[in-house]
Amino acid sequence: MSGRTAETPWRAYRRANAVLDGELLRRPDEVTCAKSRRERRADAHRVAGELYAALGNPQLAWPAIHVAGTSGKGSVAWAVAHLLRAAGLRVGLHVSPYLQVATEKIWIDGRYIDGCSFARLVDRVAPIVRRLRTPDCPASVHGLAAAAAAFEAFRRARVDVAVVEASCGGRYDVTAHLATRVAVVTSVADDHRDVLGPTLRDVAWHKAGILRRGAAAVSGVAGVGREVLRAEARALGVELREIPTRGRSIGARNRALAEAAVRAFGVEPPAGVVVPPFAGRLETVAERPRVVLDIAHNPEKARGLARSLGAVGELVLVFGALRGKNLAAMLRTLAGGCRRAVFTAPAVAGKSPVPAEELRERFGAWFDEARTAPEPRRALEAAQRLAGRRGTVLVTGSAYLVGALRGRWFPDRAVLLARSSFPE
Repeated sequence: MSGRTAETPWRAYRRANAVLDGELLRRPDEVTCAKSRRERRADAHRVAGELYAALGNPQLAWPAIHVAGTSGKGSVAWAVAHLLRAAGLRVGLHVSPYLQVATEKIWIDGRYIDGCSFARLVDRVAPIVRRLRTPDCPASVHGLAAAAAAFEAFRRARVDVAVVEASCGGRYDVTAHLATRVAVVTSVADDHRDVLGPTLRDVAWHKAGILRRGAAAVSGVAGVGREVLRAEARALGVELREIPTRGRSIGARNRALAEAAVRAFGVEPPAGVVVPPFAGRLETVAERPRVVLDIAHNPEKARGLARSLGAVGELVLVFGALRGKNLAAMLRTLAGGCRRAVFTAPAVAGKSPVPAEELRERFGAWFDEARTAPEPRRALEAAQRLAGRRGTVLVTGSAYLVGALRGRWFPDRAVLLARSSFPE
């Protein structure tokens, strides 16, 4: 029996993820492409198409519901997948980013892919992706490999439909080569302007780029972005189904968009379907003190989080974020409900977090008390002590921070082996 055949799911996953996060992930200082990240997006899109073609275009083997937007796209994609599955379809779901283990990005009929299958997918795509790992490649090699593995998984599983969340933007995103049946744009707001901007209209233009001639289109976009979406729809001859979101709670808005997307696909959502919780979204993981995890990482998400939390008494903030975010707008919102904060920094391969001390220097005066703990677990422990048994700790600012701390209650290995974010 070969060593590969004898691999346990955890060991197989660790080996494959080492290829993705080690061998195929370029550090920022390795990339020598002369163009800025904003300028090279069209070139990256072309490279992605060439990679998928070399793999036999797995992303065209199934009809897709493509979901983009500044906020809510992950939650809407999650709800769409569950509604379609409740209607009797075999469904794939791809979300971005994952929280704890990379298998979360490949969900098929209610469960994440197992570790051994994940490793076989990486073994399939890695030899082709390695050719792209050059300093001047305009594309995110790591992102291409992860998306290609998911698309190949859906092809092998013979899904009836796959719901695919865009990672950044839409028009030139790594996911923008699908056989799109329905395009959904949840919202357009201030995020990723360094890559998609500089203006909000530019951000909307990128997200509108997932619309396709002959496919249905659903929009929850208001404000400046609405006219951009409408113009794109007119140019393609597409009927844009606009879902009113004003005055609705985040949950109600996301559910309405999901049901509209399912109907646009030609399926009537079964009545009374309860969509299970989506990990890391206003998720309470502990009591005494209560600990709430939320991946809010832009001003729109922060405002929605503040509204959803409401009045919760003594609230201590644990905050960490990556560079490129509108930190001032996020923390201005969050400081309104938190008197004390502990700043930290999520450790993310290939990405640059804002150091905890820098956060305190820039924003500590907005709180009655501001501390730092560069390691997230230490920050959580400090916040729990500050909150006391009757208080609430809110962890937010980055999906990567939430993922790192969620493992305190749901260990990564348990998530992988159970193939669920909620292992028993």
